[in-house]
Amino acid sequence: MHKENFGIKDGRKVLLEYLTSPLWNKRDAYDAGHRLMIPLHWAVYNEDEELITAFRNHFNEMLEAYNDENVKLGTIKELQYLSLSSRYLALGAPKAQDDFRRRLGNLIFKRFSHYWSQSEAWQWDRANFPGGVRERLKWKLSVRDVKRSYYNIVFDQELYLMGIAADLTASGWADQNDCKECREAIDFFLEIMGKRLDKSRKGWVFQEGFWHEHHSFAYAGYLVKPDGEDAKPFRIKNIQQDSSHAHRWPLWLTQLEGVDDVEDYKKRLKWQLLNVVTAVQSSQNIGVPVLRNYMSGHNGFYRWNYQTHEKESGYGPYQLSGTFGLGWWSLLGGKRISGLYQTLAESYPLNKAQLSLYEGLSTRDRHELVARDHHNGFKKIIAKMASEIADKE
Repeated sequence: MHKENFGIKDGRKVLLEYLTSPLWNKRDAYDAGHRLMIPLHWAVYNEDEELITAFRNHFNEMLEAYNDENVKLGTIKELQYLSLSSRYLALGAPKAQDDFRRRLGNLIFKRFSHYWSQSEAWQWDRANFPGGVRERLKWKLSVRDVKRSYYNIVFDQELYLMGIAADLTASGWADQNDCKECREAIDFFLEIMGKRLDKSRKGWVFQEGFWHEHHSFAYAGYLVKPDGEDAKPFRIKNIQQDSSHAHRWPLWLTQLEGVDDVEDYKKRLKWQLLNVVTAVQSSQNIGVPVLRNYMSGHNGFYRWNYQTHEKESGYGPYQLSGTFGLGWWSLLGGKRISGLYQTLAESYPLNKAQLSLYEGLSTRDRHELVARDHHNGFKKIIAKMASEIADKE
């Protein structure tokens, strides 16, 4: 497809079609939570009634599926997908539909409370916590002597819950209910930032070294492909989180922004993205924004021989750049980030070299529109929307 025929209209058509799919299933929920976040923000910011209505209809069908007990998702898939609906509430889209918003808020709070305090929370190398994520967080923030460096790390499941709690509160929905748990989760977030973000240093230095013993980080020291399946690990002591999972931080900070002052955190994260993680010269040479694999600036292999990859494979230097294309970094705002997304939008359709850095390695089954999202206009429209969002922030 020629560039002149590869336009935003193609992506909009795909987006609207995607929203008619029942995405609250084990195959699709994770991808949907990623790919629909920026279109949702863009639709509300631009008062795009067609898209807002499409989201509303989608969430209404989701509610019916939950009411019929037809939604069975794993923890991270459900929380990522529900974060999309909690943003719908917090963004106030649309404010007039009070009954629908009430029902949606009730569902989100029910599932939040399930994970936060009612169901067991698993933990490496010990029995589950019967009091839910809340009790696990209390342990993580108090224990110091752990068998592995990552055992008491604060990770995505917990941060998604805090973001959802902030959205419920910021939306006004929590005022109608006794949501002490929401405030409790928000307070945990502030405690985590106080204890795990190193404010004595410039930029974003969060939980430095916590991940270095985890198997996904075992080959972070390799800048060339490890020699065979039995290659010895090469760990980096002061490693930080991979830049792929870290792309969720702009969302969590945006959610918390609705209830607390997180401006300093956003500034730190933005500085780290632009001055440490983004490889400026390589981006110019390759023609699309490329990111180093780790927030610390290291660029070695990630997830070598991971379970969803082919054997003897992993993410080599810059090969986590694809998550940039989901657009979430745009929530940090600014002309430079806007420019990066505009460059990406104008680069579609991507050439073979660019696709090798953006398509990823996963072999799992996906929705047909997601499986071709670099080729059908879907990712292009996300990049364009992200550019416009960053320019307004």
